[in-house]
Amino acid sequence: MEYVLDVKNVTKYFGKRRILNGINLQVRPGEVMGFIGPNGAGKTTAIKVILGFLSDDGGEISICGLNVKADYEKAMGLVGGIVENPDMYKQFSGRLNLEMYARTHDNVPEGRIDEVTAMVGLENRINDKVKKYSLGMKQRLGLAMSMLHKPRLLILDEPTNGLDPAGIKELRDIILHLAHDEGVGVLISSHQLAEMQNLCDRASIIVNGDIVAEDTLDALNFRVNGEPTHTFDVDDPMASIKIINDFFAETEAEGARHSARCDASTGSVIAAVDSAKIPEIVRRLAFAGVNIYGVKASKSTLEDAFIAITGGGNTIA
Repeated sequence: MEYVLDVKNVTKYFGKRRILNGINLQVRPGEVMGFIGPNGAGKTTAIKVILGFLSDDGGEISICGLNVKADYEKAMGLVGGIVENPDMYKQFSGRLNLEMYARTHDNVPEGRIDEVTAMVGLENRINDKVKKYSLGMKQRLGLAMSMLHKPRLLILDEPTNGLDPAGIKELRDIILHLAHDEGVGVLISSHQLAEMQNLCDRASIIVNGDIVAEDTLDALNFRVNGEPTHTFDVDDPMASIKIINDFFAETEAEGARHSARCDASTGSVIAAVDSAKIPEIVRRLAFAGVNIYGVKASKSTLEDAFIAITGGGNTIA
């Protein structure tokens, strides 16, 4: 598979201090990759190295197969991004900022400015001077600028800063459309892990300059918590426990330790079991005459996985 971003064994020093310890990071076409880590973990440094704002001290970075060092201009022509606060001419209008930025690319079609302006919801304010924009509006304009030339890779560092809940949802919808419908690969960092949970297909966790985990959100949760826990709301907990445990004994390999238990506070039955096995368990319970009022999966969150994998931390960035 050709990755839109392929970071291999990249190292970065500030003086004698090593900030990135030979990190590897890949982003596929059409996916949203979350990039998270505690403050000082090296996340923003890694993004700046990827974009060429900082030079690396070893390793290789490719964008759509183009080596960033050997073909920097061609590679960066395939990238759009917002890193920290996007640069803008505050005395000019949003439209003029977009027009000037469009001139730095050869492949911006006519009408694209209106298209991205509508996409980020700035059509009613695009002719106002940027100095009159709120922080959230500047973030929207920065996103519009990053999408002007239809990049293959979009890199966003804290893109929801200054956005209200409605603006965050609109931004989420835009990113998901770009990734899943238009095939853009997206690398996004944010301290809002609840939002990353809703947005990302995979996540990469960096701690002290090392990538300590990279996988789908479900796989990260499984790594921490094992199979998801399901709660069975039934009228006969003791009979249900025996039926479920008999099922485990029949279907699991020898040595498996799954077992059902009763929640003393609610009378429900709790079992760690894969979702694919739920229909058969329900059939067996019903056949035995157990009345089933509901089955609910309790899934851990990205925040749960982050804290477990990193050992916690004062701040997430």
